[in-house]
Amino acid sequence: MTHYIRPKVTGATWFFTLHLADRRSTVLLDHIDLLRQAYRRTWVEQPFETRAIVILPGAIHAIWTLPAGDADVMPRWRKIKARFGQAMGAGASHDGGLWQRRVWDHVIRNQTDHDHHLQFCLMAPVRLGLVDLPGDWTFSSIHRDLRSAASLARQSVAA
Repeated sequence: MTHYIRPKVTGATWFFTLHLADRRSTVLLDHIDLLRQAYRRTWVEQPFETRAIVILPGAIHAIWTLPAGDADVMPRWRKIKARFGQAMGAGASHDGGLWQRRVWDHVIRNQTDHDHHLQFCLMAPVRLGLVDLPGDWTFSSIHRDLRSAASLARQSVAA
């Protein structure tokens, strides 16, 4: 079994891509509530900040920032994958064979790198031809970000 050596950078911001074993599957969207439950339960146990996320039919792209002093990123994804697989009744293995074993990860180096990966996340549904505009894709953190920006704008107008 191959063991990948990841940098032990505490409090780092990471970009991830996870794929289903069957990239044509729509199971992530078909069972989005189960995925959200697995994600939230893991977040409650081992907090992290989700800076951006997009759920596609056969993949997830995400940007996370870990708490200061924490470099333990992969156990979080293993839990999310396993919990989703178990909720799907996918079998006794850790993730039910739903996911590709490898998670693509990258430590964000600077603001330019962050902005590039943020754009990659938000534009993924457009690149795949699923929608014309990023805001048209339901399963994206862009909606949270737009609500937050609107809220800030209202607060500054009121001040």
